[in-house]
Amino acid sequence: MRAGEALGLFGAPLFAMAALLAIAIYCIWQAIRDYRRGNYAMAVAGAICAALSLLVPIQTHAVKIDLPAER
Repeated sequence: MRAGEALGLFGAPLFAMAALLAIAIYCIWQAIRDYRRGNYAMAVAGAICAALSLLVPIQTHAVKIDLPAER
C-alpha cells in the first residue's frame, strides 16, 4: 500500500469504489428521468450502463485453500 492510499472493502481503492457507485447512481437517475419523459430507448441505455458499472470487477486479494484429496 502506498502512502496516502485509502483501502476499502477487500483491499480495493476506496476512491475507485466510490467513483463506480457515483456513476451507477447517476445512470439510474438518468434512466428514471428518461423513462418518465417517455424516451424509453435512452432509459434502457441508462439502465444497462448502470448495471455494467456495478458489474465491473474490482481487484481483491484472493486466498487459495488446498484441501487434502480423498484416497
